[in-house]
Amino acid sequence: MEESKRGRTHSTVGRTGSQVARNLRRFRTFRGITTEALAEQVANRGVPIQASAITKIEKEQRRVSVDELMALAVALNVTPNSLLLPTDVDRDQPVEITGLRESERIAAGYAWHWATGLGLLDEDAGPHPSVLPWWLHDQFNAEHLTSIMERLTPGAGARVTPDLLRATREGDPQAPEEDGK
Repeated sequence: MEESKRGRTHSTVGRTGSQVARNLRRFRTFRGITTEALAEQVANRGVPIQASAITKIEKEQRRVSVDELMALAVALNVTPNSLLLPTDVDRDQPVEITGLRESERIAAGYAWHWATGLGLLDEDAGPHPSVLPWWLHDQFNAEHLTSIMERLTPGAGARVTPDLLRATREGDPQAPEEDGK
């Protein structure tokens, strides 16, 4: 643990923080922008951050807050998941997920499947409310979700049907009642 100026302790950068550091540096470099320019873009979005803080995040010397992560993703025009998860590995490559034991590494494709709300880490844990908000089911039709699932897990035969979407919605206490029910 390291001590901050305010006397609070902060744990060192963990597995996900290390991944964020690598992805942040890679996306920033790809965009061809300096830490100063990125800091200015993020600050213009209402989340003040110094260029030196971005450098420290990239060097795994500073943790990133959730608000900073979101603003960095917006400024870099990537998804938050693209900062949190490996994007430069094969689908079958085992990856580390914070909260899982080292022995519980999962395939990158499965990690993305989970992070995008298309699956759970433990499907056997029992019934659960929808991992996607009810309104997202209306926004994405069954064909679109099936297309995404096929790209994430090719050959698995994953198929989303309107009946599956309705069944998922029925398990979500926040979903509005449909007419005729």
